Amino acid sequence: MKIIGIDIGTTSVCGVVADPERGELLKSVTLANDSSLHTELPFARCQNPARILQLCRDILQNFLKDFPDACAVGLTGQMHGVLYLDANGEPVSPLYTWQDERGKQPFRGQTSYAQELSLRTGYPMASGYGLTTLFYNKQNGLQPQNAEKVCTIHDYVAMKLCNKTSPVMHLSDAASFGLFDLKRLQFDADALEKAELDTRLLPSLAADCRILGETESSVPVCVPLGDNQASVLGSLCEGGVLVNVGTGSQVSVVCDEYLPAAGIEYRPFLNGKYLMTGCALAGGYSYSLLKNFFAQTLEMFGARLPADAYEIMNRGAESAKNSGKAMHCDPYFCGSREDPALRARFTDIEQDNFTPQSLTLSVLEGICGELYNFYSNFCKLLKNKPTKLVGSGNGVRKNKLLADIFSQKFDMPLRIPLYEEEAVFGCALAAYAALENVSESDIRSKIRYK
Repeated sequence: MKIIGIDIGTTSVCGVVADPERGELLKSVTLANDSSLHTELPFARCQNPARILQLCRDILQNFLKDFPDACAVGLTGQMHGVLYLDANGEPVSPLYTWQDERGKQPFRGQTSYAQELSLRTGYPMASGYGLTTLFYNKQNGLQPQNAEKVCTIHDYVAMKLCNKTSPVMHLSDAASFGLFDLKRLQFDADALEKAELDTRLLPSLAADCRILGETESSVPVCVPLGDNQASVLGSLCEGGVLVNVGTGSQVSVVCDEYLPAAGIEYRPFLNGKYLMTGCALAGGYSYSLLKNFFAQTLEMFGARLPADAYEIMNRGAESAKNSGKAMHCDPYFCGSREDPALRARFTDIEQDNFTPQSLTLSVLEGICGELYNFYSNFCKLLKNKPTKLVGSGNGVRKNKLLADIFSQKFDMPLRIPLYEEEAVFGCALAAYAALENVSESDIRSKIRYK
């Protein structure tokens, strides 16, 4: 069986052809997302939905030429961003991406728009969230007069591929808009009223993997997933815990209940399940800061950092593993989600470990330790403790030492999926589940590891 997956990112659009039954990736292609728009507002970050739709159509048409027996299409993409549609399902605005900063602008000279929305509703809102963007636009007369619905960019593309006029949004994306009741799995009507936002603009919601419609060539199209949930679906096996290290990092576990606790973020997953997630702001970014520190140190002495700096840093850190008492790093260089003012700390420094090698090892162990602390809190609430560790993201894929540190800390062998395109493979699995009516657990059993 062959399924096409498309992931609409901020800077690129990735497509794959997958065989979910065999857990294989048959072909992949990545196109630059060249849809950025210039606007008069310096804080706006907008893209052209028509251009993005064309990129997706090109990927789909080219795949269907090579794989005419493809059975379905799955989509995912950048979360939080929002697009207005008219009654015919046509865009009446640009795509306001998750990077849009209108929520950071001052509201009546006091708070920001995001802060004002948080104060009104009691929900933590941030700039870039779909409903923060809508709040700003409503307050400033920027909501299109003929707007009938709002949706994500992947909701829009899926709708257009099926020649429909009204979008359907998966709960994974709905929660990323904000003002979403996680226990009831629906938008909070009272919060929307306090925000003076029109509930009729919100699309229909889906909780499962379902077919939205068919293309002109009769290929079924699945309701899209948010890219975080798609990435988990495409990489995490049953009974596993997932660590993902890119620029930032996060740890995720699938759970059956919503049991709110401090420091734990819950996100809707599939069929009433949740992702229990802990997010760190600086994962691989912490290591890049250390590399820059070494570069500046060498420049101070008239030297330059070699091209293989990361490899040298890893070898140095490896040599420090058994050198005595370890230096400790809390890598809050960018703060944390709960406390943006928090800053990094280096402790347990003594004369024997005050070395570049120990410094490097402490940063890598700190990246792992921050996620492990989240995971320890998860285990206090889970009925069944995970028995398998899965790693994804370039920080784990390209740094064997960091992967080994995770394995040792979590006391489990670390598995890495065969393919790097976890999110787009995940949306292909979702389309397979919708087509074959198989469970989320069954499709996650199809994932293959190195």
